[in-house]
Amino acid sequence: MNRRDVLRTLALALGGAGALAGSAARAFSPPPGRARWRLALDWPPELDLYAAGAFRFVRQVSLLTESRLALDARVAPEGAAPGGAAALVLAGEADCAHLCASALADRVPALEWFAGVPFGLDSRGLGIWLYRMGGLALLREALLPLGLYGWPLGDAGPGVFAWSRRPLAGSGPDALAGLALTARGLAAEVLGRAGARVSAAPSGGGAALARVLERGELDCAAWHGAHHEAAAGLPGVAPHGLGPGWQAPGRRMLLVVRREAYEALPAVVRKIFAAAVVQADHELTLAVAAANARALAALAAAGRTVAPLPPALVGRLRALSGAVAAEGAGADALVARVRAGHDAALHAVQALGPVLTP
Repeated sequence: MNRRDVLRTLALALGGAGALAGSAARAFSPPPGRARWRLALDWPPELDLYAAGAFRFVRQVSLLTESRLALDARVAPEGAAPGGAAALVLAGEADCAHLCASALADRVPALEWFAGVPFGLDSRGLGIWLYRMGGLALLREALLPLGLYGWPLGDAGPGVFAWSRRPLAGSGPDALAGLALTARGLAAEVLGRAGARVSAAPSGGGAALARVLERGELDCAAWHGAHHEAAAGLPGVAPHGLGPGWQAPGRRMLLVVRREAYEALPAVVRKIFAAAVVQADHELTLAVAAANARALAALAAAGRTVAPLPPALVGRLRALSGAVAAEGAGADALVARVRAGHDAALHAVQALGPVLTP
């Protein structure tokens, strides 16, 4: 049984990913004292780690609330563009969504800092900031204008910087000049200033990205960590790994819920739900980290190693990242406060050991 079959079986066992859709889902009326939510996942079947983590969360919520809250999870269609789950929940066509924080950053730029920023907090640091240094309060402040509550639910990092079709041509600060690659958010701006030719990832997921790489339309690319990148075939067509993943050392995912739906729950169910999200956040973060570590070990055994980026290049990228972050903070008061909170946590975590070693 392949990964796609496993996901389908799991989805059906938990109530059916996509089993209730359209008018049928809207027509369902739960018994008094019970609620049934539609959970839109921003993950196609090939992002099996994220989808499986969401399905585990669905089952846990049903068990802990004794079915007073049920979630019908639906994976994204194959080839769907990222961000579709955000559109569904904002339009009221889904009650909640599991997505990357960056999927909402076009509406609230401060959310980019929870999705992972260049030379920022890694997974461990993001957890410290969110749970112990005021990050959750800032996340709530950023989401409430959209009519959403939100919690961290899993981390997609750390990752490589990119898988490249050939080794870098030089070791100086301009080593990325002219290279065609994919990036988003602040990292895209930094790479553009470093001379790279930056574009958005093609639609169609990891397999489509691998095909574009193989055709030579891109020189290098990264996707969703070594596990998913290996399954999609990126290291097979671009065998030279480049590291570290400075563009987003930590890449937090979010569970967002429509405010009306969450506030309609009984207080005890809200407490159980929030506790279940925290548990799921830690479980999915560890599951992704373990799978990526195993994938990197397997790739190394097959000759697909990750070489460090030249120090001169890393130094330039770090300087550019600081400039880009300062410009964004200067243009938006909420971004400035979120950045200040993030950087305070970064400095505190650095006292425990390096967050990112070039």
